[in-house]
Amino acid sequence: MGFGFVNYNKTKAQSLNLTGEDLQRLQVILSDPANQQLFIQDPNAFIQSLQNDPQTADLFTKFLVPDFGLFQQIIPDLQQFPDLLKQYQEFLPTTPGGFLGLPPPAELQKLIEDPLSLNQLTLQVITLTPSPRENVKAAAEIPGQNSRNVNFTWRVDNEIIKSGLGEGLFEFRAKGKVGQTMQLRVSATLPDGSTLSASQTLRVADVILSFSAQSLTPHNYKGLNLPSFNSRVVVSAIPLLPFRVPASQLNYRWSINGSVVQSNSINSFAFNINAQPGLPQYVRVEIVNPTNTLQIVKTLSIPVTRPQVLLYQDKYNLLALNRKSVESGKTVKFVALPYFFSSSSENLIYRWRFLNNEVLGSGEEPNVLEAVTPKQTLARVFRSSLNLLVKNPKDDFEQARVSLPLSIK
Repeated sequence: MGFGFVNYNKTKAQSLNLTGEDLQRLQVILSDPANQQLFIQDPNAFIQSLQNDPQTADLFTKFLVPDFGLFQQIIPDLQQFPDLLKQYQEFLPTTPGGFLGLPPPAELQKLIEDPLSLNQLTLQVITLTPSPRENVKAAAEIPGQNSRNVNFTWRVDNEIIKSGLGEGLFEFRAKGKVGQTMQLRVSATLPDGSTLSASQTLRVADVILSFSAQSLTPHNYKGLNLPSFNSRVVVSAIPLLPFRVPASQLNYRWSINGSVVQSNSINSFAFNINAQPGLPQYVRVEIVNPTNTLQIVKTLSIPVTRPQVLLYQDKYNLLALNRKSVESGKTVKFVALPYFFSSSSENLIYRWRFLNNEVLGSGEEPNVLEAVTPKQTLARVFRSSLNLLVKNPKDDFEQARVSLPLSIK
């Protein structure tokens, strides 16, 4: 979830030329439990770490103490706040107005006693990196204010999309191409006429989610390998990001039918199908980075089928037979090709029945049957069938049947 930073009527951040990006970076730093612990135990060491880190040195030069509103979000226990200030007082430079970046002590004490006396607008966005044309949901609120008495105006790229009293919830559709940006902005007019605003930049991202089932198909089959019960399936995710992120910083959280099965930096995982035919498996991946500025979610439906077997005239002509007319007294040949078994074709058992008689396939190719039709002495058509059962000897439930009508002239 993305959060638009809190906006105040009069902020110290504005007077210190802090940008929204600066405030978000500071929020990320102070939301780290390790940094919070260091801040409480040794504030001087905490600020020294900001100064020594090239990635945060510019923040150190701008602002030593985060705005009170930020502390209100990060350290919910306001009872700690006066003690933290007392620790800071020993080494913080001071100004005529009080501590750097803070209101005068009397005003600060009033804020500590009544934190809701300072109007603030918070903007929450479900994801800052939506997929192309994904519906994006956002919410805005002012703590301590009845939203029904506040007039909200929502803009996307400076175009007003929605406005009205109590309209604190908003939904819109993301752009259609990866990398495109959208500026979401909400303004709130209070009953006293004052106005607050907050904004957030969103970037379109996507992920290619695909699967491969380790199931049996003919060598010249051009379709998608579908899994059946107990088939091994490998799912892979290729993120399409609007900005460069090192692969080591991405975390892939995989779920199957709502249950998390893997969470690490690996962009694929494998599992065995444990569902009956006709019950699809829903695989969900959530890709995030450590700062939660990137979040991509996508779900893939994997169909589960049953093993099948089709009959052909030969193994090179993949035009399946649905009936066959043959001459009496002639040799006929049939080739059976199994689909979507979890076992290899060499391990399958083929049980042929030709003209109601059980027959064997060719020795080296049990999936091939050659048989001679009986001679017909009467001028009429003899009708019968060719039946085949294919089984996995290691799993009696993994089997397929086919019946081919025959007309013998």
